[in-house]
Amino acid sequence: MNPVALPNAQATVLVVDDTVSMLKLHATILAHDGYRVLTNTSAVEAIDRLATDIPDVIVLDYMMPIMDGPMFLRRMRTDARLCDVAVIVLTASSDEMHIEEAFDAGANEYLTKPVDRRVLLARVRAMVDARRARQELRMSRVP
Repeated sequence: MNPVALPNAQATVLVVDDTVSMLKLHATILAHDGYRVLTNTSAVEAIDRLATDIPDVIVLDYMMPIMDGPMFLRRMRTDARLCDVAVIVLTASSDEMHIEEAFDAGANEYLTKPVDRRVLLARVRAMVDARRARQELRMSRVP
């Protein structure tokens, strides 16, 4: 019997969360849907990882020690290699100031925990599809 190819198998998602149980939960949801999942328990480690691994989407916790989500976003958005990587801030906070700060720092989406598995997968899938479409458009313009 041939294994069924999952449509998301080529897409990579980086999950960054300092709460290990949340990190494992979200990574498992994404991996089960066929994504290649990378994980980091701190934004500092994730910044280092981005030097060598460029994911299609990042699922990022807002509240983390040392470097929080918005700090990570502001730093990440200065790297031209990462300009089209979508970032979903996934956090327990629904504070208006946090939402505003996340979007001002460069977030593409803001979801609150606990997140419905279907909503997370739909948002990630939409962002992967949009990134692929942008890449295909760029490639079609290359002479």
